[in-house]
Amino acid sequence: MVTKEECAYHENVFISFSSKETAEAIHVCELLEQNHISCFISTRDLVPGREYAEQLVQNIDEVKAVVLLLSNNSNNSPHVLREIEYAVSHKVPILVHALEEVSLSKSMEYYLMTHQWITNTADRDQKLVEGIRQIISKNNALPSQD
Repeated sequence: MVTKEECAYHENVFISFSSKETAEAIHVCELLEQNHISCFISTRDLVPGREYAEQLVQNIDEVKAVVLLLSNNSNNSPHVLREIEYAVSHKVPILVHALEEVSLSKSMEYYLMTHQWITNTADRDQKLVEGIRQIISKNNALPSQD
């Protein structure tokens, strides 16, 4: 993985995932960081001995976007649901990276009904990078002088 210091951009992405999809989460983190988009991923970035929930909330507050790795496991994870709920309530854009076909829980449907989705297609890695770049670009745009 590329270190955060090596990333040309300092717009961070929070990766939300079920621990059962750790390998896919690491792949997404590496993909984004190879494209100069730094990430927060719990398997690497949580500081031992500090309050877990506090670190998650602090990092969601500081990022430009959340990438949700959507699977049946994450759909049913109360931890992932809390991360998504927090991101939505703090107006952090969410890009849904669907790993498989999922029938959303009612709670997850409520939070995700207006967010961009990337489905499991051959070019999904490219679409993920492009989608995150669009979100970051939009978040960095200066307000109009109208």
